[in-house]
Amino acid sequence: MNIEITQQLGDDAWDAFCLQQGGNVFQSPHFARICRDTRDCRVYPFFALADGKPVASVLFTEIRQYSALPGAVSTRLVCYGGALWEQGSSGEEAVAALLTTVLRAPGLPAHLFLEVRNFQDTGPIRTHLESLGLQYVPYLNYLLNLTLPETALWEHLSKEKRRKIRRAERNGLSLRESRDAADLDWFYRLLARRYREKGVPLVDRSHFQTHFQAYSQQGLMRLFLVEHKQQPIAGVIVLVYGGKAYEWYAASDPAFHRLRPNEWRVWKVVQILRSEGVTLYDFCGAGYPDQPYGVRQFKKTFGGREVEWGRYLYLPRPGLYRVLMQLYRWRQKMAEKGL
Repeated sequence: MNIEITQQLGDDAWDAFCLQQGGNVFQSPHFARICRDTRDCRVYPFFALADGKPVASVLFTEIRQYSALPGAVSTRLVCYGGALWEQGSSGEEAVAALLTTVLRAPGLPAHLFLEVRNFQDTGPIRTHLESLGLQYVPYLNYLLNLTLPETALWEHLSKEKRRKIRRAERNGLSLRESRDAADLDWFYRLLARRYREKGVPLVDRSHFQTHFQAYSQQGLMRLFLVEHKQQPIAGVIVLVYGGKAYEWYAASDPAFHRLRPNEWRVWKVVQILRSEGVTLYDFCGAGYPDQPYGVRQFKKTFGGREVEWGRYLYLPRPGLYRVLMQLYRWRQKMAEKGL
């Protein structure tokens, strides 16, 4: 099979390939537009073509955290949706050739690390990827099957989760979907505050704002707010693509955690999406299995299927990466202490 590697493919052909292969929203041209129009971000799509038709693709996003510093320190390249390829040996051959080319591409910026976040099993190509210097790192996720009856989804919840949802109902919470820019601004400010408290960097607000109106009208980007006495106390942005929903960003005001908005929010959003024909709710990550992560238990008790599809990490400068990660973890601890 003659494989051509290119960075040029029309959005319609790209979208059609992504949907045909059951790809996720983070592999689509829609997400590429979001990242392309985000401050301090650039996108690098790569496609493998056979007879002029796409058989594999990857989309890398360059994220620069501190623009005054050299790229080797401040820049990371992330493939948020993982690689996508046509099923079968020809597709596996194509994606292997594609990633080989990407790692050697002269046009890629200097970066601290390159990461591929998998949304599917990469077993058929793992050996080849590791031979390129990509290190496999176990990483968990949870998937809710929304084709099940609602009664079955309810029974799959832990008893404690059901109890908290009932308590939230008694607390008089309400859920509102919004396309209002002012609500998006409120949600971003809440996100920024929560990320700052945890010492975790957050992308620029343009990541959400630029395409919010268009994509919310199309049903691709959906903002849900939890309110108590008409006051927003929590929210989530869900991306919907190809009949699947992806929990992109979520946050809540700690002052109202006693009202249980987080458990209730997930359940109500799942009910809405299921009623609209969405077949899968993807929690978009539950952390590294060997590291404590409170959010993992929160997601696990919704009764979804646990998958360990992992991530791939490529380190051009391993020593520098280790030093900077130690500094990053120290900064996180200081932020959590309020210092």
